[in-house]
Amino acid sequence: MAEIIDVESRIERVCVYRNGALVTRVASAAPGRIRIAGLPLLYAADSLRVSPSAGRVADLRETCAVQRAGPVGRAATAEELERLADVLEEVDAEANALEARSKIYAQLDPSNPHSLHLPTPDQLLEMHATATEKLAALETRRMALRDQRRE
Repeated sequence: MAEIIDVESRIERVCVYRNGALVTRVASAAPGRIRIAGLPLLYAADSLRVSPSAGRVADLRETCAVQRAGPVGRAATAEELERLADVLEEVDAEANALEARSKIYAQLDPSNPHSLHLPTPDQLLEMHATATEKLAALETRRMALRDQRRE
């Protein structure tokens, strides 16, 4: 099978429509198997057309290739994997504890129906504000843990 040659194209013309656009690209390549790099991922595959200035197109295929952005890293050691597993376990445990505390704060009921001394409206507002602040802090930490876990 012949080697594939990557070819850069340039945008020559753009015609914008209400529900899309027609983008005309121009590229130069020698005869053979070529790949046009840099096309957007979200385009209508059935709209792809090739018009060679000479010869003919023998085959046209839509493919997607993902390239690594940085250098290839080394494999993690067993000790590093074990340390990461421990970190994940700690993150998961803290996330579970936060979830349990969030449920408690969300279910707070500032009034006791059996009490003769009901809280004043100001006390109710203060309890509500405190619970809201605690829930917001817990949610912020939960999101930080989720991001840490993804890393």
